[in-house]
Amino acid sequence: MVQAARRRTPSKAQRAKAFYRIGGVCHVCGDVLNWDEYRTSWVIDHVRPRKRGGSDQPINFLPASARMKKLADANEKKNARSEAKRLIANFVALDELVMGRQRTAKSWPAALDQVLRDSHTPRKLKEAYLDLQSIGFRRERAPG
Repeated sequence: MVQAARRRTPSKAQRAKAFYRIGGVCHVCGDVLNWDEYRTSWVIDHVRPRKRGGSDQPINFLPASARMKKLADANEKKNARSEAKRLIANFVALDELVMGRQRTAKSWPAALDQVLRDSHTPRKLKEAYLDLQSIGFRRERAPG
């Protein structure tokens, strides 16, 4: 079993370095932050999120007001949900086209190839296939 890297809490020295690097202001909204109010009014934010390859190195830390961090996290979740809905909707539309072609093709992968080569297939559905490949979809397997 592979274990995820454990998240380390930034040390006081790392927080101070991040805090004073940009003059004790929120890197999102520019509000002036109070050093003594760590975790109540401000937090350390990863410039590049860990889930996108960011590290727990001090160079990746900046101070953010707690309010802005909460809004940014909520917005990221909302964007992830709408991206998932878009992927699903495009897959369903692509699958309907493929299933319609499957009557004349020998198999689902062959029908998919026909749909992807067809100049009348909307570009967004061809891009949906690339999106599906990027998340591990394999065309050898029929949906089911």
